[in-house]
Amino acid sequence: MHYRKQLVIYLERIYFLLKNAGWLSLVPVIVINVLVPVFTYISYRTNGLCDEFYQNVSEITQIFIPFSSIWWPILILKEFIDSDGKEVISLGKKSRSSLIIMTMFFLYCCNVTVIFILYRIFFSLPYTEFVKIMLVSVFYMGSTVFWSKITQNTSITILLLAVYTLSNFIFYKAEGVFPFYYTNVPTTTSMIYKNLLPLSLVGILEFILGTCIRGNIKGTQR
Repeated sequence: MHYRKQLVIYLERIYFLLKNAGWLSLVPVIVINVLVPVFTYISYRTNGLCDEFYQNVSEITQIFIPFSSIWWPILILKEFIDSDGKEVISLGKKSRSSLIIMTMFFLYCCNVTVIFILYRIFFSLPYTEFVKIMLVSVFYMGSTVFWSKITQNTSITILLLAVYTLSNFIFYKAEGVFPFYYTNVPTTTSMIYKNLLPLSLVGILEFILGTCIRGNIKGTQR
């Protein structure tokens, strides 16, 4: 009974955090379920199932999915860092944002997984593209937590990650180059082991460090 009550409180906290963001909380859902499929369908109608189509899908998913994975973490972190009354929100051991962020990121990954399963069924999209997007999204999520805690400003975090995203399209190489993830060729297992897996490990490390940094997110304990 106690755990059920705590679960209800936890889910209500997530609900009110997202509700406070209004329609902005729907942006990741719109990107994954509307924007990406529409662009994919346009490419399919134009090119059919060919190399150009698969390259377009790879480019579309690399552009939209990783960066949109920071959206819910940013909205949650904003309440604990930038909003008025953040001291009240962050009081107590059970009000930490890290678990909420992990939950929302998990839901985001589930949504992306469903889309890629459909792409696999209808377009025979290689599974390596899915692995790539998931590993890169882990990096983005970890970086969001880390830089938000370091800077104590979610706007600066968005700017830093936007610059990083744009840098991918400037400094990329065909086979990928660490710490950038963008490539204009199909993802191979070699790319995953050499560049993408280390990148996701950096993201995990950043997430751990971010949750360990004391600040407004953890809250003051008296």
